[in-house]
Amino acid sequence: MPHVIIEYSQAVAQQVAEAELVKCAHQATEASGLFNPMAIKTRARAYEFFRLGAPEADDFVHITIRLLPGRTEEQKRALSQGVYDAIAAMVEASLSVEVLDLPLSYVKG
Repeated sequence: MPHVIIEYSQAVAQQVAEAELVKCAHQATEASGLFNPMAIKTRARAYEFFRLGAPEADDFVHITIRLLPGRTEEQKRALSQGVYDAIAAMVEASLSVEVLDLPLSYVKG
């Protein structure tokens, strides 16, 4: 655990390969030291159709990190900032990162 989910506008792929985006976010999550590296799961999805509120904003990257409860707010903030900084160095786009605790109803097999 955690699940690192990268959503981005297709045009971002002109700046950086999807595999590199996934690798960077994965490595930044691992570098946090909060997780067993073998438990981190990272994936990405490009969007062809989207609309951003700001007319001058053409591209976006949004990363959601879902994890089991138990980390402090400081740990979650450091995690989101670390991933943000790593991805910001790679792309020029509207960038956001959020860390969410999974509900107790989460089950995996």
